Amino acid sequence: GYLYAIFSPTFPKHVKLGKSIEPSKRYSEYSNYNPNCDWQFLYVSQKFFEDYTEAEKTLMERLSKQKIYPTYNLEWYDSCHSQLIIDIIKELENNK
Repeated sequence: GYLYAIFSPTFPKHVKLGKSIEPSKRYSEYSNYNPNCDWQFLYVSQKFFEDYTEAEKTLMERLSKQKIYPTYNLEWYDSCHSQLIIDIIKELENNK
């Protein structure tokens, strides 16, 4: 599967991390949650992860080691960390 970070201008302070076999299908599901339908992928991994659940877990562990924690539930992070999130996903793509 693929890792992704998605955001909405409606919620500018938040970025949601996730995983999916079909990111485009997952994207359409997000549009159902937001009446403005303004979700945008910040980043979608270019690499297919065989164990995408483990890849997502590693991403979140790497963030917590840098003292960056979810702001809401387990997958929502402050948008000020967007570039770091992208950088970690890219590192995971190169290391796995």
